[in-house]
Amino acid sequence: MGEYGHDVLTRVLNGLPHYWADGGFAQIVTFLYDFNGRSQFDDVRVFAESQQLETLVLKSPSLDRFHVASTQRGNLRNYESYEAKVFADLDHLDRIGMISYCTAVITFKNGGKYRVKEQFGLAHNYSKTTFRNW
Repeated sequence: MGEYGHDVLTRVLNGLPHYWADGGFAQIVTFLYDFNGRSQFDDVRVFAESQQLETLVLKSPSLDRFHVASTQRGNLRNYESYEAKVFADLDHLDRIGMISYCTAVITFKNGGKYRVKEQFGLAHNYSKTTFRNW
């Protein structure tokens, strides 16, 4: 499952072709991680192209590893234990090469043509965001 569970996305993507119907949709809500030399968004693009899928990726703003380390508090009793946890988490994230991450909603349409559109945040009237409006 990877250091942060990021390999789960790879396993989900690899399993999707077994469930496609022509014109069918699949939607995944996930985190997308950026590592030194590797981005999961690139993995999504490669998958979409190999399967000839129309793809819409709605992304939140990216958060860096300092945000990850400083918000994973757990059951800490005082500042010293919090500080130790932050430094331990930063060390771990440095070892695995994690740079940043974002939350993403990825929608695939099995329409027989490759296209990826990346959008940050949701449109003001997101109920009208459809594949026809791409």
